[in-house]
Parts: sequence; structure tokens; C-alpha cells
Amino acid sequence: MQFHKTFTEMRVREARGQLGGVNAATATVALALAAGAAAFQRSFFGPVWAQEQARATEARRAASSDEIAGQIQEALLSELTRDVYPAMRIAQEAASTDFSTVLENVRQRVVRDRYQPVTSTELMMIVGQPNIVSDFKQIRGVRWSGFDELPKNPEGTSLEYSEIGQTTDYYAVAKYRLGVKLTYEMIKNDQVQLFVNQLAALGDAAQRTRAKIVLRAIADGLSAVQFNSAAGGPTIERIDDLISNPSTGFASQTVTNADGSTTEIGTTPTHIFVAPVWQTTLASALNSQFAPSASTSVRNPQANPVYQTAQGVTDRLMAPIFGKDWLAVDTMQPPQVEQAVLDDFAGGPRTLTQMADVVEAQDFGDFANMSAAVQVADAHGAKLVSTVGIFRVDGV
Repeated sequence: MQFHKTFTEMRVREARGQLGGVNAATATVALALAAGAAAFQRSFFGPVWAQEQARATEARRAASSDEIAGQIQEALLSELTRDVYPAMRIAQEAASTDFSTVLENVRQRVVRDRYQPVTSTELMMIVGQPNIVSDFKQIRGVRWSGFDELPKNPEGTSLEYSEIGQTTDYYAVAKYRLGVKLTYEMIKNDQVQLFVNQLAALGDAAQRTRAKIVLRAIADGLSAVQFNSAAGGPTIERIDDLISNPSTGFASQTVTNADGSTTEIGTTPTHIFVAPVWQTTLASALNSQFAPSASTSVRNPQANPVYQTAQGVTDRLMAPIFGKDWLAVDTMQPPQVEQAVLDDFAGGPRTLTQMADVVEAQDFGDFANMSAAVQVADAHGAKLVSTVGIFRVDGV
């Protein structure tokens, strides 16, 4: 977006009475802020945003101007203050953007269809659907402790009840936020795109924030265990011991049912997650049909016992949290991680906008700093609630 070019266009529309009493400077600043907010949401939601944008564009082509105006009337009421909204709505109508419609549709998909927007770590596959909470109070996680199967109920016998298992400790959602300023200098230098690019970068940062909250919850809830008698990477020997060790590995796992009985769980790793440092080690262990022999005289090496037993995944976000430790997970078990979001953020992070409060010139920004701004906010939390089917292996 070029501020001065857009401002000139808005002045023409103002002169024609097409801005509904909003002056051209206010409308232009509002449009710049909307462009930044759209860049953030587009970056955070990724593919689902592109899908809804395509639908909105097609709807705009097919709809009459009255229908379009009706759609935009719903624009950003949940995102912006009432003072900002009229200017933002009018600016978007003038610029023919679909930001408001797309944002509303994306948020509906996240809440209604339980779409998982975080794609920056594949470990989200072991995270349950978010619990929507109304405050920052501590939460006890729900742990799977029901019957292994539905008990047979003979004629005339009483109904048995499964108990709700809960974690003994607590977790809570926390608030995360950061702002980006559209300064007076940016406006004068026609550098609105710099502001937009900063907010697009914050979309990626918001993705990583939610992902790292989950990774830290896993790291805090699991102690590193050694296999094959030593710490190290995901070698054939270490993965084999992890799977088959009857005392400490997947073969040892049981679950206590609500009725007090113990059931052996047939867990086995479906995925092994590693930081980049172990990428080639893991690929070699899982994809080699034969295990290397220590003796050069062996002409027919032993078959690899862990060949393609699990899917290897390299997760770039693991290194700063787990170091060289790696994870083996059975994703066929109930979700091992519980997450929660504050109800105001059920549809994803929010953008909050600060418009000008200088009376004499709306493009001068706020009185104290001569800038307008967009704040990005989120409230999220997570906790490991089950250790069934998940191991943290000591990689150091």
C-alpha cells in the first residue's frame, strides 16, 4: 500500500461525499492499519485464510453492491473499538477489500469446525481440542482413566460409572501480546509496507508461540530416559530397546482403570520427533533395511529390526526446548497434551487497533508518540496430562 497515493484517492472520495463524514486522513490511516492486521491474520492462519479469501473474492464478483455492503457491515466489530470501526468500515468499502468477511469466516471455521490453526510443529497431533475458558484461574487437566472397554451389563444389574481422572497439579492460560507502530515518519516516507511486513512477521511469531507453549508443556511433564544403557541419538539399537524393553519401554506400559484394575496397553511408537541434529541418524535408523555389522567379514548383515516401524519427523522448534533429547510417541493413544484458550481468543489471536487521538490532524497519530498502532494479543496454555504412549529419550 502506498500511503500518499491512497490518501489522494480518499480525498477525491471525501469530496464526492463517499466517506460518510470520515475525513480522508482518518480513512487512509484506518486502511493502513487494516492492511497490517490482515497481513498478521493471513500469516497466522495460512492455508485456511487463502481458502476463505478465494471464496470471498468469488462472492464479491457474484454479489451486487448492496449485498457486499451488507457483508461489510459486520466487519471488525469484534476486532476494533467502536471509535475505529466506522472509519475502518468506510475505508474498506472504498478500497473494496474482503478482510472483514474473510476474518469472520476463518474464525468461524476455527471454533465451529475445530480447525487447528497451528502448523509450525507436527507435535500438535498429540494435542487435544482446546478447552475454552472464561478466566485466568488455574485448571486441572483431565486424564484418561476410564474403563479400557465398556463393561458387560447383565439383565437387572446396576449401572457402573466411570470416574473423571484429573491431574494433581494445575496449569492456566497466560496472556501474550506485542505491538507494531505506524509512525508519523513511516507515513511521511511512504513506508506503510514496512509496517505491514512487521505484522506479517508477527503472524509467524504467534504461530511459534502457541507451538512452543505445547512443547514446553511436554518438556516440563516428561523426564528424559536412557535406552540401550546410554544417552544418545535415535540409533537402531536405541529405538529397538525403546520399543521392546519390558521394564522401561513401550512394552512396559499399563493404565489403571477407574475400577482399580490394571490393563496392559499395546503401545508402540507411530512417530519419532527429533531436533535437526538427529535428522540423518533417525533417517538411517528407520529407512535402512539392514543393520550395519561390526564385523567386516559378515557378508549378509542382520535385518534391521526397526525398519519403518515409525515415521520420523524433524521438528525445528525442539532444539531450543529439548536440546538433543528426542520424543517417541504413539499417536493412536488419547491426546497426551491438553490445551486451553481464553474465550476471547477461541477463534485465534486478536488484533487491537489504536487510532489517532490528535484532533487537528488525524494522520499525526496519537498525541504522545505521533503514531497509530496495531497490537497482537493471545491467551493460551497447555499441560501434559498423560504419559501413556510418549517417551522423552535422553539424547545428550
